[in-house]
Amino acid sequence: QQPGDMREGTLARAVTYYWPPEVTLVTPARGPTGGGTAVVVGGRFFRIPEGGALRVRFDGEDCLELSLISSTAIACVTPAGDPGFADVEVENHPLSIGIGEAAYFYVAPPRVDAVDPPEGPTFGGETVVVRGAYFENGALVFIDGAPCSGATVLDAEHISCVSPPGEEGPADVRVVNP
Repeated sequence: QQPGDMREGTLARAVTYYWPPEVTLVTPARGPTGGGTAVVVGGRFFRIPEGGALRVRFDGEDCLELSLISSTAIACVTPAGDPGFADVEVENHPLSIGIGEAAYFYVAPPRVDAVDPPEGPTFGGETVVVRGAYFENGALVFIDGAPCSGATVLDAEHISCVSPPGEEGPADVRVVNP
Protein backbone atom coordinates (compact mmCIF):
# COMPACT_ATOMS: atom_id res chain seq x y z
CA GLN A 1 0.00 0.00 0.00
CA GLN A 2 1.25 3.43 -0.94
CA PRO A 3 0.80 6.62 1.07
CA GLY A 4 -2.47 8.27 0.11
CA ASP A 5 -3.89 4.97 -1.18
CA MET A 6 -7.72 5.29 -1.06
CA ARG A 7 -8.68 1.61 -1.18
CA GLU A 8 -9.80 1.43 2.45
CA GLY A 9 -11.97 3.33 4.89
CA THR A 10 -12.42 3.16 8.64
CA LEU A 11 -15.26 4.18 10.91
CA ALA A 12 -13.98 4.33 14.47
CA ARG A 13 -16.13 2.72 17.22
CA ALA A 14 -18.76 1.63 14.66
CA VAL A 15 -19.58 -1.70 16.36
CA THR A 16 -20.37 -2.28 20.01
CA TYR A 17 -19.92 -5.72 21.50
CA TYR A 18 -21.73 -6.65 24.69
CA TRP A 19 -22.53 -9.73 26.70
CA PRO A 20 -26.02 -11.22 26.38
CA PRO A 21 -28.15 -10.82 29.51
CA GLU A 22 -28.17 -13.51 32.20
CA VAL A 23 -31.17 -14.06 34.49
CA THR A 24 -30.26 -15.53 37.88
CA LEU A 25 -33.28 -14.88 40.10
CA VAL A 26 -36.64 -13.18 40.51
CA THR A 27 -37.70 -11.60 43.81
CA PRO A 28 -40.24 -12.51 45.01
CA ALA A 29 -39.96 -15.86 43.26
CA ARG A 30 -43.71 -16.54 43.28
CA GLY A 31 -47.02 -14.80 42.85
CA PRO A 32 -50.66 -15.28 41.84
CA THR A 33 -51.77 -16.49 38.42
CA GLY A 34 -53.64 -13.21 37.93
CA GLY A 35 -50.31 -11.37 37.76
CA GLY A 36 -49.85 -7.89 39.21
CA THR A 37 -46.89 -8.77 41.44
CA ALA A 38 -44.09 -6.19 41.59
CA VAL A 39 -40.84 -8.11 41.08
CA VAL A 40 -37.15 -7.47 40.61
CA VAL A 41 -35.40 -9.62 38.02
CA GLY A 42 -31.77 -10.12 39.02
CA GLY A 43 -28.85 -11.09 36.87
CA ARG A 44 -26.22 -9.24 34.88
CA PHE A 45 -25.55 -7.53 31.58
CA PHE A 46 -28.95 -5.79 31.55
CA ARG A 47 -29.00 -2.69 29.36
CA ILE A 48 -31.18 -0.67 27.03
CA PRO A 49 -29.56 -0.84 23.60
CA GLU A 50 -29.27 2.28 21.48
CA GLY A 51 -32.34 2.53 19.30
CA GLY A 52 -33.77 -0.59 20.88
CA ALA A 53 -35.89 -1.64 23.77
CA LEU A 54 -35.34 -3.76 26.84
CA ARG A 55 -37.99 -6.48 27.24
CA VAL A 56 -38.82 -8.89 30.04
CA ARG A 57 -41.20 -11.78 29.45
CA PHE A 58 -42.71 -14.39 31.75
CA ASP A 59 -43.47 -17.49 29.65
CA GLY A 60 -43.66 -15.26 26.58
CA GLU A 61 -45.91 -12.57 28.10
CA ASP A 62 -44.49 -9.06 28.50
CA CYS A 63 -43.80 -7.81 32.00
CA LEU A 64 -45.55 -4.50 32.71
CA GLU A 65 -44.21 -1.17 34.05
CA LEU A 66 -40.62 -2.12 33.19
CA SER A 67 -37.83 -0.10 34.77
CA LEU A 68 -34.08 -0.71 34.42
CA ILE A 69 -32.63 -0.22 37.91
CA SER A 70 -29.05 -1.15 37.03
CA SER A 71 -27.09 -3.56 34.87
CA THR A 72 -27.98 -6.26 37.41
CA ALA A 73 -31.63 -5.46 38.26
CA ILE A 74 -34.89 -4.77 36.43
CA ALA A 75 -38.17 -3.92 38.16
CA CYS A 76 -41.51 -4.81 36.57
CA VAL A 77 -45.01 -6.08 37.29
CA THR A 78 -45.82 -9.68 36.35
CA PRO A 79 -48.37 -10.49 33.66
CA ALA A 80 -51.03 -13.15 34.26
CA GLY A 81 -49.80 -16.71 33.82
CA ASP A 82 -50.69 -20.36 34.10
CA PRO A 83 -50.14 -22.19 37.41
CA GLY A 84 -46.64 -23.57 37.82
CA PHE A 85 -43.12 -22.55 36.91
CA ALA A 86 -42.47 -19.87 34.29
CA ASP A 87 -39.33 -19.06 32.33
CA VAL A 88 -38.22 -15.45 32.67
CA GLU A 89 -36.61 -13.92 29.60
CA VAL A 90 -34.66 -10.67 29.32
CA GLU A 91 -34.05 -9.30 25.84
CA ASN A 92 -31.52 -6.51 25.20
CA HIS A 93 -31.69 -6.94 21.45
CA PRO A 94 -33.52 -9.43 19.21
CA LEU A 95 -30.41 -11.59 19.10
CA SER A 96 -29.41 -11.07 22.73
CA ILE A 97 -31.72 -12.97 25.07
CA GLY A 98 -31.09 -14.47 28.50
CA ILE A 99 -33.48 -17.00 30.01
CA GLY A 100 -33.97 -17.91 33.65
CA GLU A 101 -35.56 -21.33 33.34
CA ALA A 102 -38.36 -21.90 35.87
CA ALA A 103 -37.27 -18.70 37.67
CA TYR A 104 -40.80 -17.75 38.77
CA PHE A 105 -43.73 -19.75 40.13
CA TYR A 106 -47.35 -18.83 39.45
CA VAL A 107 -49.51 -19.87 42.40
CA ALA A 108 -53.08 -20.81 41.56
CA PRO A 109 -55.72 -19.59 43.99
CA PRO A 110 -57.14 -22.33 46.20
CA ARG A 111 -60.28 -23.95 44.85
CA VAL A 112 -62.91 -25.36 47.22
CA ASP A 113 -65.00 -28.17 45.71
CA ALA A 114 -66.71 -29.86 48.68
CA VAL A 115 -66.79 -30.34 52.44
CA ASP A 116 -67.21 -33.74 54.12
CA PRO A 117 -69.49 -34.04 55.95
CA PRO A 118 -71.54 -31.27 54.32
CA GLU A 119 -73.53 -30.56 57.50
CA GLY A 120 -72.92 -30.36 61.22
CA PRO A 121 -74.24 -29.03 64.53
CA THR A 122 -74.60 -25.27 65.15
CA PHE A 123 -72.30 -25.57 68.18
CA GLY A 124 -69.44 -26.69 65.89
CA GLY A 125 -66.71 -29.05 67.03
CA GLU A 126 -67.06 -31.45 64.10
CA THR A 127 -63.99 -32.58 62.17
CA VAL A 128 -64.47 -31.78 58.49
CA VAL A 129 -62.37 -32.35 55.40
CA VAL A 130 -62.32 -29.62 52.76
CA ARG A 131 -61.74 -30.99 49.27
CA GLY A 132 -60.45 -28.93 46.36
CA ALA A 133 -57.14 -28.00 44.78
CA TYR A 134 -54.03 -25.84 45.18
CA PHE A 135 -53.99 -25.96 49.00
CA GLU A 136 -50.62 -25.01 50.51
CA ASN A 137 -49.11 -25.85 53.89
CA GLY A 138 -50.26 -23.26 56.42
CA ALA A 139 -53.58 -22.61 54.63
CA LEU A 140 -56.46 -21.39 56.80
CA VAL A 141 -60.12 -22.41 56.56
CA PHE A 142 -63.06 -20.14 57.39
CA ILE A 143 -66.69 -21.17 57.63
CA ASP A 144 -68.95 -18.12 57.23
CA GLY A 145 -65.99 -15.96 58.25
CA ALA A 146 -65.21 -17.88 61.47
CA PRO A 147 -61.88 -19.73 61.60
CA CYS A 148 -61.94 -23.50 61.50
CA SER A 149 -59.56 -24.66 64.26
CA GLY A 150 -56.61 -27.00 63.83
CA ALA A 151 -56.48 -26.66 60.05
CA THR A 152 -54.08 -29.27 58.70
CA VAL A 153 -53.22 -29.50 55.01
CA LEU A 154 -53.22 -33.22 54.28
CA ASP A 155 -52.15 -32.68 50.67
CA ALA A 156 -52.74 -30.13 47.90
CA GLU A 157 -56.36 -31.32 47.62
CA HIS A 158 -57.46 -31.94 51.24
CA ILE A 159 -57.54 -29.92 54.49
CA SER A 160 -58.82 -31.24 57.80
CA CYS A 161 -60.13 -28.91 60.54
CA VAL A 162 -62.67 -28.61 63.35
CA SER A 163 -65.75 -26.55 62.49
CA PRO A 164 -66.55 -23.40 64.49
CA PRO A 165 -70.03 -22.66 65.92
CA GLY A 166 -72.36 -21.13 63.32
CA GLU A 167 -75.86 -20.00 62.48
CA GLU A 168 -78.39 -22.55 61.25
CA GLY A 169 -78.47 -22.80 57.45
CA PRO A 170 -75.96 -22.85 54.56
CA ALA A 171 -72.48 -21.43 55.18
CA ASP A 172 -69.66 -20.37 52.86
CA VAL A 173 -66.32 -22.17 53.15
CA ARG A 174 -63.20 -20.20 52.24
CA VAL A 175 -59.57 -21.35 52.09
CA VAL A 176 -56.73 -18.81 52.30
CA ASN A 177 -53.22 -19.88 51.37
CA PRO A 178 -50.30 -18.27 53.24
